[in-house]
Amino acid sequence: MEWALITAAAIAGFAGSAHCAGRCGPIVGLFESSPQHGMTPAVRRTGYQLGRLGFYVTLGLLAGGLSAFALSVMPVKLATVALRILAAAMLLVIGAKLVFGGRDTSWLDRAGQAVWRRMSPLARHVLPMDRFGKAVAVGYIWGAIPCGLVYATLGLAAASGHALGGAIVMATFWLGTLPALTAIGAGANAAFNGRYRKLAGVATILAACASLALLNPRDGGMDHSAHEMPAAQAELPHQH
Repeated sequence: MEWALITAAAIAGFAGSAHCAGRCGPIVGLFESSPQHGMTPAVRRTGYQLGRLGFYVTLGLLAGGLSAFALSVMPVKLATVALRILAAAMLLVIGAKLVFGGRDTSWLDRAGQAVWRRMSPLARHVLPMDRFGKAVAVGYIWGAIPCGLVYATLGLAAASGHALGGAIVMATFWLGTLPALTAIGAGANAAFNGRYRKLAGVATILAACASLALLNPRDGGMDHSAHEMPAAQAELPHQH
């Protein structure tokens, strides 16, 4: 299931790049137009994009770690079913986001307002970006801007069931958004917009439906052969 989550995160990042460019394009433009302070544009760009990656990975570690803790107190079969349902639900949300834009999933955009209110004032301590470390810090704060697509992908990170898996899912999402956010402009927006985004959304919704259709609540998708072994072994002492 982890490869499916990673693939879905990549699709969400890449196909949702028009959304990312629309929301974060002005911010990237502001970064690019600010005084260089001895840094080349490429170095500064690398810094703030790495900072954004750092914030996403932090979210993924937390989501995966909390998920692992919750699952550790659940029966294995129930945990397996819960992860599959969570992953399918997040795929449905991401698919809806890609097909309908923000109209039906705007509630997710409001989910991170509390985090953003606490992190945004920190920006004044790291501006202007006159050093590489400050560029990384600005990017880290930038990553906290409320975004429904980020939080839906965070659900996929939680569905991985462990901290490392959550971090990998969020890093893959970041990688998917990178092309658009390093090539902001009308041409880039057109490449990630329209029918291709909607097709990706429909495919994601179908993948969620298939995941739910294949779910067997009785066994959580587990092989029963391991449960049959003790019974077979119990009969061995009676054999002569």
